[in-house]
Amino acid sequence: MPEVSYIVLLVFAVVLTSLGVAGLGLSWVDWHRQRRSVDHDPHPVMTPSPAALAAVGTNRDSERKETRLARRLIAGDLKPAQYHQRMADLAAQDGRGHPLVGPPDCGGWLA
Repeated sequence: MPEVSYIVLLVFAVVLTSLGVAGLGLSWVDWHRQRRSVDHDPHPVMTPSPAALAAVGTNRDSERKETRLARRLIAGDLKPAQYHQRMADLAAQDGRGHPLVGPPDCGGWLA
């Protein structure tokens, strides 16, 4: 008789597992349909502010200067010390134009 209870327990476990897997599968299908619906736009169009556009333009300018310096270093037109000095000058210029502002010190747990 103990074999019958093991068989019943095994059948119950298989049925319960099958129902769980089927439920997860159906919920995944529903989730996938919602993501692909026409009404749902995963990438809304946002218009950047003029200040953000100006910052990006300035950043591109700095990147171009850094790229030119790197090319000159690789080509052998600049010595490593000159490259480091000019990169430091660019960083200082960028720091004056776009200072890094940190959060105020509120006397947190590190204070």
